[in-house]
Amino acid sequence: MANFTLPICLTMGSKGAMLNYMVAVMFLAQAGNVRLSAGQVIMALALVFLLNMGTVTVPGGFPVIAMFLASTLSLPLQAVGLLIAVDWFTGMFRTFLNVNGDTIVAMLVAHSTNEIDHDVYYGRKKVTMAEAEAAADAASQALDSHPQNVTSLG
Repeated sequence: MANFTLPICLTMGSKGAMLNYMVAVMFLAQAGNVRLSAGQVIMALALVFLLNMGTVTVPGGFPVIAMFLASTLSLPLQAVGLLIAVDWFTGMFRTFLNVNGDTIVAMLVAHSTNEIDHDVYYGRKKVTMAEAEAAADAASQALDSHPQNVTSLG
């Protein structure tokens, strides 16, 4: 189940990056004493959504995104330097939100399809490494025998 949900969450649901981009837009507006109209905020949300899908896996891509958002929304480019200075710190929070959000989605989907061994999950049963490896091998063989069920994300 994780092989299905995690790639989708990575592409479509990077909550940390989207939140960071919108906070950056608001910061740039305040730093330049620019009052954003409702239309600009909606445009920023749409841009952030589209940019998020295309740049999630680009390490260090935040400065480029911040410059693009600033120039598109007519915000001051000078303040982007301040954002770049703290990007290493906010990156930890982006990662935290994204990893935990993706894990929660995978757990919810696995729970709804009864793929969670609740005895193991709640610690009532211990699993040895040999059992875990045997289960992983069985899952790998099942995928190999049914290649039409595996999709490539490019």
